[in-house]
Amino acid sequence: MKYGLVVFLVLFVAAFSFGGSNPAFDSMKSLAGDWKGVGPDGKPFTVSYQVVSGGTVILERMNEEQMLTTYYLNGNDLMLTHYCMANNQPRMKAQAMNGKNLEFQFVDATNLTDANAGHMNGLVVTIEDADHIQENWAWSEMGKTESHAFKLERTK
Repeated sequence: MKYGLVVFLVLFVAAFSFGGSNPAFDSMKSLAGDWKGVGPDGKPFTVSYQVVSGGTVILERMNEEQMLTTYYLNGNDLMLTHYCMANNQPRMKAQAMNGKNLEFQFVDATNLTDANAGHMNGLVVTIEDADHIQENWAWSEMGKTESHAFKLERTK
């Protein structure tokens, strides 16, 4: 009986030490499911969000583009790593959630040959309501940045 109580207390303390709540991360978790939309080029596409790794990671899969983005906490900071078709992996850190907007700013990237090479360098996620969101990705190349907006609607 004593052993069971000790195990329970250790797990209870661990849950609160490592599983703190982050409102922006919780908002991203609410996106779990399947989404459809139209990209900046006017073509339809689908996106899925899945909460994985015991609730510590959100996996976003842009199906037609075959790109992945992971959202996770690093301490109290909400971060993302985007696995891009450009063969680099930008990491971004979220600023405080401003109303319905969650803005991520570029931190660094793996496999980026130099700062002029094409890479994603920002993202704003706008959660309009439970069934409608918009992602505005910023692409930077040769010192120029352009925005790519994706409007999404939940399908399930």
